Amino acid sequence: MPDPSTAPPDRARGARRALPALVVALVVGASFSTALGGGFIWDDHNLIEHNRNIRELSDIPRAFTRRFWDTGYELGVPLANVYYRPLVTLSFAVDYQLWGGAARGFHLTNVLLHVAVSLLVYWLLLLLLRDEGATPANDNHSADSERGLGLPPAWVAAVGALIFALHPSRAEAVAWISGRTDVMMALFFVLALGLFYRALRDGPTPRRVALAWLAFVCAMLCKENAVALAVVVPAADALLLGRDRRAWLRNARWSHGPLIVLTLVFVAARVATGGERPGFDPTLLGRLNLIASSVGHYGWMFINGYQPNPAIGAGYHPGVIISGPLVGGIVTIVASLALLVFGLRRAPRVAWATTLLGATLAPVCNIVPLALVFLVADRFIYLPWLGVTLLVLLLLQSLPRRLSRVLLAVLLALATTWSVTVALRSRDFSSDYRFWLAAVTVDPENPLALRQLARELAQRGRYRAAERHLMMALQHARGEVALKA
Repeated sequence: MPDPSTAPPDRARGARRALPALVVALVVGASFSTALGGGFIWDDHNLIEHNRNIRELSDIPRAFTRRFWDTGYELGVPLANVYYRPLVTLSFAVDYQLWGGAARGFHLTNVLLHVAVSLLVYWLLLLLLRDEGATPANDNHSADSERGLGLPPAWVAAVGALIFALHPSRAEAVAWISGRTDVMMALFFVLALGLFYRALRDGPTPRRVALAWLAFVCAMLCKENAVALAVVVPAADALLLGRDRRAWLRNARWSHGPLIVLTLVFVAARVATGGERPGFDPTLLGRLNLIASSVGHYGWMFINGYQPNPAIGAGYHPGVIISGPLVGGIVTIVASLALLVFGLRRAPRVAWATTLLGATLAPVCNIVPLALVFLVADRFIYLPWLGVTLLVLLLLQSLPRRLSRVLLAVLLALATTWSVTVALRSRDFSSDYRFWLAAVTVDPENPLALRQLARELAQRGRYRAAERHLMMALQHARGEVALKA
């Protein structure tokens, strides 16, 4: 019998990486397994149940010639029909061929996609940790040898992947079938980022460049927010790989330049064809208020993931100029800029992680005007949370070892509570009734949620309760109109 100690180094290294990856996959899959019992809710009815364009194999290629909401079903929201996300539609069509109209199969695909994203995050973090020498325990002669967790890079990356995958905001994107747009976009975004990074680091061979660009195009065909890659990749070349100006400009010929130009063209076309935006104050003050309020809301979501967002599936209006979210947004923006300046001067990895966070938040905070209807939703921070995850890992690796391990224990305990929370919150997406009941519980003054809950109650024969909720919806809708006036 061969001695394991004599195994080839590559095989031994692969085995050491496989176990942490397996742990990530099992924990993430188990945490979201409660989503498998759910049905179709809210947008699922239009995009899947009533979508006549995903039911036949001959319709699959047509996903690339139709807009996202071209389902053959009268929608009543014309602005939403500008979206072009053919790969998501294609995934619905493939699911329909595999599972027919069974919602369980669509939910299974969502969970598997989330597990795949988590594993890609693990791969990306491992790539960055090993390249940056972020495991000082492997260097006994380093002045920083007593800093960081002192764990192998694979396990540090696994911790990061779990932090990314288990945050309670994931529940909306994973347990709600229509939330798949953010999961699929993140899947190809993380893959493209890793491939571009490796091509920049090791040299742009035709195969590496082709794979990186293919992943970027796939991300864009899932959701428009993938434009953030045009900022993240050039920043990685400058900050992580330390390129001088000449080297950076050489890479700009095949990477940075085309990414930036294509993104600018796309954003300009999107703005030109966007049309009127409901409830949008076009003044500069209105725009700044919207941006700061959005940032404030998302900053709070990062901190307090246990409470679902009350504006799920509903248009968001920041309201008065001076508000809690506005103040929180201003504080968040100032703190992020300070962190970026600090990173540029002393810690390039921190600067890049902050850039990653800011670039992925920009589209959902209306800084990059991609949205047609302004929403604040948990699923929109699916990808931006990767920037937070990386900042947390960098913090763990910079602290004295004893303090770093104490913080790790706290984070693992926190991740355990997150796992329980996503398992419970996934059940809120099991039916329209539970979905809208949860929304009303969080925000009793949401007219849309009250109206939808009234409809569900009426279908269950609870007419008095339905009438009461409908009257409340009308009352709060009038209040919103009076406030805007």
